[in-house]
Amino acid sequence: MRINKIVKSSVLICLIIVILTAVGCGSKVYQDPGPKLDNQVKNIRYYFQQGYRDDWEANFDPSEYALDARYELLLEMWPAEAKGDALYSIYTGDTGLLLTTVLETTEKMMDPEQDLYFNKRFIRDEKERENFQFTSDNTLAIYNKLQYQHVSYSFTQDGVEWVGDFYVTMKGSKYYVIVWERKAEIKDKYHDQFIESISDYRFIGFEDEN
Repeated sequence: MRINKIVKSSVLICLIIVILTAVGCGSKVYQDPGPKLDNQVKNIRYYFQQGYRDDWEANFDPSEYALDARYELLLEMWPAEAKGDALYSIYTGDTGLLLTTVLETTEKMMDPEQDLYFNKRFIRDEKERENFQFTSDNTLAIYNKLQYQHVSYSFTQDGVEWVGDFYVTMKGSKYYVIVWERKAEIKDKYHDQFIESISDYRFIGFEDEN
C-alpha cells in the first residue's frame, strides 16, 4: 500500500510539473510588439511596413506604387539634418524561384555577371556608383526577428567618398533590400538611428494570399 501511495504521489508531482512547464513555455511565445516609431509607411501593394523618426524625412508614393518602377525602389528616407549626406532606401523584386534562399540571392547581388548585381540593379536615376567595391563578405544579421544577409561596400559620388551597407531578406520568391548609404566622414554618426529604423521594418499582408 505504501508503495502504491508513493507511485501515485510521484505521478501527481510529474503531472503538475508538466502543466507548469507548458504554461511557462506558452507565455514565452514571441509576438510582434507592433510599430515602434511614431511615423509609419504601410504599403499593402508591396507587403511591407516601415517606421521612421520624427527628425527624419521620407519620400514614398501614397498610392503605394514604386518611386522608380525600373529598379522597384519603394521608399527613401533620411535624417532631416543630413539630407543629401545619408540615405535609407528599400528596393524589392521577385526571383521567380520558390526554392531559392536569401543566401543564394545575395551571392548573385555580389556577382558582376548576374542581372541582380547590386551596382546595376539597385541604383537611382540610372547612375551606377563610381569606384564601387565590396568591403565585407555577406554575414547574417537579425532585426525585429527577420533574418538578413548583410554586405558592406564603398564608392565615390562626385568625387566624395561614401560607404554603404545593404541587407537582404526574403518572403517566398520576393526579395527586399534595405540600403543604408552615407558620406564616409559621417559613417557612424547616425548608426543608432539606422538600427532603430531597420528594427521597425516588418512584412504585412502575405497571410492574405494563402
